[in-house]
Amino acid sequence: MERYQFLPKAKVVISIGLVCFLLALWSSGNALEEDEDLPDPDFLSTNLFFSLGNVVVSVPAVSIKRLYVPPDNQNPLPRFRSSSAFGTPRWFETQEYKKAAHEIASNPKTPVEVSALELNFGSYGSYGEYRISREICPKLTKKWSQKACSNQLRKELKHLPNDLFLVIGYGMEIFRHHSWTGMKDTTVGDLLDTLEPLSDTAKMACAEGQKYCRAAFSISKVLVAVWTPKCTKDANGVCEFDLEAEGVEIANFVFNELVQE
Repeated sequence: MERYQFLPKAKVVISIGLVCFLLALWSSGNALEEDEDLPDPDFLSTNLFFSLGNVVVSVPAVSIKRLYVPPDNQNPLPRFRSSSAFGTPRWFETQEYKKAAHEIASNPKTPVEVSALELNFGSYGSYGEYRISREICPKLTKKWSQKACSNQLRKELKHLPNDLFLVIGYGMEIFRHHSWTGMKDTTVGDLLDTLEPLSDTAKMACAEGQKYCRAAFSISKVLVAVWTPKCTKDANGVCEFDLEAEGVEIANFVFNELVQE
């Protein structure tokens, strides 16, 4: 005669509960992985088109650090989700953002209206800390982005900043909300105010003994470039020459590589 050994009722309940918990954990982990935290090479290598006033620019999705849309924009793109991987801040594209970008920003005939773009020209091949990042490089179509992916772009264009804001008039208000840790009374907008009126010559303003600096100039009648200058200590006019070189290189790069005719 076979003997059947029954688990006590309490153990059965606990076992079922544990299985349900593990299934829920696996399910939520998969949802997070699919939606947010793994770079998507196909999407990140897609060229997107944006309108800044009457200037249309095209950049691969991987180069977009942040974007800002006008309050009255009829087709706003969802914002990126800010997160942290291995202690390093990262911006991840959500499925919602990818879907919207493909639908309304991937057509050069219908560029999306934005008030500001923050672009990054770092090494795209090390986007995040994931091996899949390496798949981005072969998919990029623009020569400059291919060079950025292999960390060659800024070796050739030594005066191009790592991060660059392209902004139109009313978009400058975003800098009212940009500040530095330990400087609650001064915003980036306050520094930029001191540079008015802007011209086609790059200017810079600093605070706290030139510890915090921003530079800006008008690239066109409607478009302004804003960045962190490499040189922040003016010794015998050295910064003036560096700043001029940065302005010239930014203008050439924007018009030769980003602006669409």
